[in-house]
Amino acid sequence: MARSRTRRARDDRTDVVRGLLLVAVGAGVLAGVDNLPSILGPASWEGFGLADLVAGGFPVVVGVAIGWRSRTPELKRLARRVAVLGGAGLLVSLVVHGLPMVWTGPLQQLAVASAVVAVVANRPIGARIGIGLALIAGSAWLLWASPLAGAGSLRPSLNAAASLDQLVLGVHSLRPSDPWGIATLPVMIVLVLAGNELGRWLRTRPDGPATAAALLVLSAWLVVGGLGGALLVPVNRTLATPTWATLSLAFTFGLYGIVHAALHMGARRLLAPVARAGRHGLLVIVALSVVGAVVVGDGSAGPWRGLRDGLLEPLAGDAWIWVYVGAGALSALALARALDRRNWRLTA
Repeated sequence: MARSRTRRARDDRTDVVRGLLLVAVGAGVLAGVDNLPSILGPASWEGFGLADLVAGGFPVVVGVAIGWRSRTPELKRLARRVAVLGGAGLLVSLVVHGLPMVWTGPLQQLAVASAVVAVVANRPIGARIGIGLALIAGSAWLLWASPLAGAGSLRPSLNAAASLDQLVLGVHSLRPSDPWGIATLPVMIVLVLAGNELGRWLRTRPDGPATAAALLVLSAWLVVGGLGGALLVPVNRTLATPTWATLSLAFTFGLYGIVHAALHMGARRLLAPVARAGRHGLLVIVALSVVGAVVVGDGSAGPWRGLRDGLLEPLAGDAWIWVYVGAGALSALALARALDRRNWRLTA
C-alpha cells in the first residue's frame, strides 16, 4: 500500500524522461546547437533534428505531471507556478538576449500552457478533446487563412506567425520568427493537453511490459501520421506546425515506452542520476541556459573557442564536437547531483 501511495505521488518515469531531455539540452548547450550534426541539431527551417523533438518533449512531460497528480490545483498554486516559471524564463531571456527584453521563451510558454491545462484537466473528455481541436484549428487558420501579412506562406521571411508576434510584441519579439512567441502558444497548449491525457492513462496502467508495448505502438503510429502528414504540411518547429507536434508526441511517447521497459527490467539504479536531473529540472535548465549564454555565446570567441581551436580540434579533428556533447550531458547530471546534495529545490 505504501508503494502505491508513493507511485501516485511521483512518477519515476516522468523524472527519468525529463532528465533525459535535460541531458540532451546540456549536450546541445555546451557544444553549441549550430555545431551539432544535422540529425542532432535543429533544422534550419523545415524538417527536424533531435533538438526539435526535444523542444516538443518538454510540454508533453509537463502535461504528464499534471495528469498524474489528478487533482485541480488551487488558485494559489497556479499563480505560484506561473510566477516561478515566468520569472525563470524572463531571467534566461535577459541573460541570453540582453536588452531590450525579449518577453517570450520556452519557460514563459510552459507557464501559460500548464496553467491553462491545469484548469481544464478534469473537464469531461469530450470538452478536453474539443479544446485541443479548437486550438489546432485556430493555429492552422492563423498560418494559412488569417488576414495577417504572410498568411498562406511558410517562408522564413514572410509568415503570419511572425506578423502576429511582431504586431503584438514589437521589439520584444525575436525576428524574423519567434519560435516561442504568441503564435505558437496554442500548439504548446495542445502538447501539454496530450501529455495530460498520457498521465491520466498511465495512472491506471500496471507496471508490466504491456504498458511499454502500448506506448511504443502508439509512438509508431504517430510517426507514420507525422511523416505522412509532412507530404501536405511541412515539419517546422519555428512555426509549430501540426506535423512537428505529432512527431514530438511520437518521440516523447516512445521515450516513455523505453523508460517504462527499462525500469521494469531493473534499470532503476542505472537511471537514478538521470531521474535526479529530472527532479531538479527547473534549476538545471536555467543554469544550463545561463552557462550556454556566458561560456559558449555565439561560439566566435572566448575560452570555449580557444579550447576548441587550440586543443580539441588539433587532437580530435571533426570529432571535437563529441567532446563538448559528452561534457555537456555530464554537466547536467553533475549539476543535479550538486543541487540534490545541498537540498536546493525550486519547483513550479
